[in-house]
Amino acid sequence: ATLRFTGAALAVVGDITPEGGRADVYLDGQPAHGIDAYVGGRTHDNDVWHVYGLAQGPHTLRIVTRADADPRSKGTTISIAEAVVYRAR
Repeated sequence: ATLRFTGAALAVVGDITPEGGRADVYLDGQPAHGIDAYVGGRTHDNDVWHVYGLAQGPHTLRIVTRADADPRSKGTTISIAEAVVYRAR
């Protein structure tokens, strides 16, 4: 998935579940911290990935799914529901 946005911060919202997988992330063409969408049972989170403190302006985020997952995961799912873009004041 590729997202072009203009702002100073970004939050990617989706599901982190017992079936979660992993993805590599690139911000403005550079490797960034990746996604590990696994979480143990009976818990929930929806902050799949985020970054703050960017220079206000245009940016590109690219998410590349991987075939692996945490050994405890029951799958390799990466679920993205929306992205929230923040701008500098």
